[in-house]
Amino acid sequence: DVVVAGGTGNGATGGDVWLWSGVGTATSSGAVVISSVNAGTAGISGKLAFSTGTTSKGNSGDILIGSGIATSGRGGSVTISVGTGTSGSGGDVILRAGAGASAGSVKLQDSTSTNRMTIDSSAVSLSSGATMSLTATTTLDLTATTIMTLTGTTYITFANSPTKGFYTGGYLSGSSLTSTTISQNYFAGVYTFTGGASNVAAGGTSTLTLSNTLIASGASKATTSVILASIHTNCATGYLVIDSVSVSGAGSGSIVVRNVGASACTGTKYAIAYVVISP
Repeated sequence: DVVVAGGTGNGATGGDVWLWSGVGTATSSGAVVISSVNAGTAGISGKLAFSTGTTSKGNSGDILIGSGIATSGRGGSVTISVGTGTSGSGGDVILRAGAGASAGSVKLQDSTSTNRMTIDSSAVSLSSGATMSLTATTTLDLTATTIMTLTGTTYITFANSPTKGFYTGGYLSGSSLTSTTISQNYFAGVYTFTGGASNVAAGGTSTLTLSNTLIASGASKATTSVILASIHTNCATGYLVIDSVSVSGAGSGSIVVRNVGASACTGTKYAIAYVVISP
């Protein structure tokens, strides 16, 4: 082994160890290369370990990796990469914050030392000074186990893309063609009246009462949900239209359909689609 060590400080700071390349007075300065040599026919190449010592009082030392300042060009890049392997999975790059009385965090900063990405034990925060873009060539999944909030100071736009998935799990059906109450806690859904002995007479109405925890009822329109409804599948022997839609209270709303056709909706199914927009 080759060991290079600074001197011991008795009652003072220990000595430093400096490694630097030569100065180039007219061209580039020399490089400093620290590496382990290749492994033999068996085994792995040696690792490189960079760490600071432990301390019984105060903070342990920092590790600083950076390129120098360029006065008439751009600063050099800092690249951390994993070597290519010919079999098995590629190696990982792991950035881990330290544990303590309160856990540390991993932060990515821009050139102004502003945190743009912060990862800690309870949250991941992304921040942009202007535009933030998330792009996937196939599918982009955003999942929250409880609540996901999308907020735009002006508005949220989906551009020219269709929005799907709000009805997931929101398909229910029942045999009554007159009035019924359903419990369906989705922002959108479809309820199908499958037919039966009852009917919606010509000129008559049918009421679908929603028991839905996403429906809000406040002291003003700004704090009250809006329910939008349409006829998803019409009655074969009559003709149904949406007569009225209302919020009757917190967690409750009603959709009334009217048969404006000449015949009753007897023994044939129809379906109502709805969307709940809550403040």
